[in-house]
Amino acid sequence: RSWFDGKFFALLDRSFGGHSLRAGGATFYASIGLSEDIIQALGRWSSASWKIYIRDNPTV
Repeated sequence: RSWFDGKFFALLDRSFGGHSLRAGGATFYASIGLSEDIIQALGRWSSASWKIYIRDNPTV
């Protein structure tokens, strides 16, 4: 994780973080029409808690 954090924050400022990526990923996958079980598997969620990460997006 620290390796990833180092690379990630070298490109972006500290206002972004893991939750930004999780929200962006879940929102993107929902916007392209992936099924809920696929989104859950891709995010490695063990429950439907991924749904709280979906951001308001007119295409979703």
